[in-house]
Amino acid sequence: MTISDALLPGDVIRRCLPEQPADRLDLYLGNGRMGGCFDSSGLMRPVPANEHNAGALMHTDHWHRDALGYDHWMPLARLRWSDPQPALQDEGYLQRLSLYDGTLRTDGRTQHGRFVVTSTFHPHYRDILLVELEYEATTSAQADILLDIVDPKLGDPISTSVDSLSDWETPGVAGLRIRSGSSDTAVALSLVSQAGSASMQQSRAGMRITFDSARGRHLLCVGVSSYGRRHELDDQFARVLAGREPLADAAAAWHRRWGSSYVRIDNAQVQSLWARSMFQLLATHAPEPAAPAAPMGWSGNGWDRHFPQDISFLQPAFLATGHHDIARAIVEFYRSRLDEARDAARRTWNVDGAFFAWEHPIGPGAIQNLEAKKSPYVYQIHNAACPAYIAYETSRYLADPTWTRDVAWPIVREATRFFTGLLKRDGAHWGIHVTPSMGQDEFGGMNAPNYLCALFAAQFTLAAAASLGRELDAAKEDVSQWELILKYGLAFPKLLNAERGIYGVSEAAAGGERFGLQKHPIQLTPLTYLPAAQPDAPTMTAYRARHTLCDGDEKGFMYGWTQASYWLAAANAGDGDGLDYELNRTLAGKSVDAEALQHYEATNPVGGAYFITNAGVFVRAIVAAIVRDANGEASIGGAAPQSWGDIEFSRVSLPNNRRVSGRRTNGRWESDA
Repeated sequence: MTISDALLPGDVIRRCLPEQPADRLDLYLGNGRMGGCFDSSGLMRPVPANEHNAGALMHTDHWHRDALGYDHWMPLARLRWSDPQPALQDEGYLQRLSLYDGTLRTDGRTQHGRFVVTSTFHPHYRDILLVELEYEATTSAQADILLDIVDPKLGDPISTSVDSLSDWETPGVAGLRIRSGSSDTAVALSLVSQAGSASMQQSRAGMRITFDSARGRHLLCVGVSSYGRRHELDDQFARVLAGREPLADAAAAWHRRWGSSYVRIDNAQVQSLWARSMFQLLATHAPEPAAPAAPMGWSGNGWDRHFPQDISFLQPAFLATGHHDIARAIVEFYRSRLDEARDAARRTWNVDGAFFAWEHPIGPGAIQNLEAKKSPYVYQIHNAACPAYIAYETSRYLADPTWTRDVAWPIVREATRFFTGLLKRDGAHWGIHVTPSMGQDEFGGMNAPNYLCALFAAQFTLAAAASLGRELDAAKEDVSQWELILKYGLAFPKLLNAERGIYGVSEAAAGGERFGLQKHPIQLTPLTYLPAAQPDAPTMTAYRARHTLCDGDEKGFMYGWTQASYWLAAANAGDGDGLDYELNRTLAGKSVDAEALQHYEATNPVGGAYFITNAGVFVRAIVAAIVRDANGEASIGGAAPQSWGDIEFSRVSLPNNRRVSGRRTNGRWESDA
């Protein structure tokens, strides 16, 4: 078996048109740096249909900084058919998304003839979208293709201008310069006609591609970059167009991008969702130290900002599946912004160390005005641990002492200094009670003493920093202080509800007032997002009572990453039956769409589509159920449900740069661990 076999169940094949076009989810493509969603016609919708199908072409360079110092990615353009939109016919219709090739192909018919549209975002030349159109018209009323520049609607009123851009060295390239808010973006287009004739003209809204013959085959190359990188974009055009078969070259690049790590499960629903989730991760994140994408990636849905917490949830999926270049680049981005995080800690709490905010800037040099934001969520102090966690985990996987010292260690050290500055002796233990502050639960109010999430975050970073400090023989006085705090322990006993044996989400909620009303199951953190080698008794009690913690859970409604937490907690607890239950609940409920293409941010219809955060957690949970690190040893099959049947796994990564392969056949496990 190969990785292409493992991905094949995830291919999306649609043989008929939807009764209600607005209700069918568009298909998400990307290459980590740019992406977008494509509808049943093979191109993009002329306008957003709803909160799930709002997609447009997006690029990591196209963002705006608002007056409060907050950065927002913006939709750039829509590549669409001209009006009136083609009336697609069911006869002969076929749309297929090939995950292994990273390619979407749509075969369609209209009253004017037949067409085939094939699209891919190049995974190596990551500023490039390739779209091939092959058509045979039976009338003269064939549609044009438009690239409409989007005038974004943000809280800040901003203006957008579109100008021609002609200083390209690659022959046949036309371009636009888009200035929207604080962004300055170059868009380049090239049209290569392999049969028939076509032309490009700049229009008031962007560009128009007109087809002048009854039959044709044309390759449209669309490139995007910041205006300052336009010469790099020009070079990518030259390299892509120099190939004899650009689409085939891009598919081969996708094969290389996938690598050789996979899991294969004899459960079609789980396997297909795993493959699709993995594709969406690679479509969203690239091996380059730029700001990691927003929670919905480049789909255009939902959030338009960068959240370190979400990245810390999904980044370990890249470690487990061998995409260490992506995991490493994400950590290197946070290392490059450490000075800004130090500044945030000093300005907000007057302490040393680094605080990576709930919404961290995309670009450099931002000074965020947290107070003027007037949002309690910006004061979630546990967020300081999110980059520290992935820095520490990545250092364990890479086993590169130089990289650990130069990149990972400063992040872990400064996050720990931040928590040390907040921690105060609280009776026999150490606690955190600061103003302003907010808990990860988000429904539990501001400025409470000893948020559970903050204590978990402080405990994890103290232990990680002490371990790394000893390993690197660094910060000896700090290490001694951190170990002393851990010896006395944090103020968890003040949060323990004696009746239920579970921690409250803060000391103020220790009486149990928040049980059943929480937004997220914070009590599971040592089994999920800041994993502990030996979760304590209240954590395991909370795991067994997990469906009594959160608002709406018992009725099948869940916010954000609540359902995802149950998958990962079950996998890390070694509870195969529990994982099977949670997956069945997911697939039978409304956390995914009817085709099981993707994960909603919350139970539909509340949450937006293509919540990449949960895609990452899903990949993590499935892999961890089969192979996971258990205190330095490979644990094989600890939470793999019997319903999965036979299983094969190849080159799954573990710390110290180890790779493990194996299988379960007729209930019997074997591996090279």
